[in-house]
Amino acid sequence: MLRMTGYALAAAGFLAVSVAQANQNQLELQQNPELWATQLGNYQGHRFSELDQINQENVNELRSVWQFSTGVLRGHEGGPLYVGDGRLYIHT
Repeated sequence: MLRMTGYALAAAGFLAVSVAQANQNQLELQQNPELWATQLGNYQGHRFSELDQINQENVNELRSVWQFSTGVLRGHEGGPLYVGDGRLYIHT
């Protein structure tokens, strides 16, 4: 019984460290202004980007350069996420 308790405590400690590391990685992602790590930009939900390449003077010059149809006609449940690996993730 004591051995089983020891294993359970060791497993719980390992899981706690793993979760803490995963959270740290997510917090580091949102520190990079080039990444939009959550649907609201960051965990505070600011919906604000510090990037300044597009501004009030040049926004009217934007043009569509690529589009993609998933074949789903009822709409999408959420916006795309770009998480810094060169891929844009979408979900339907």
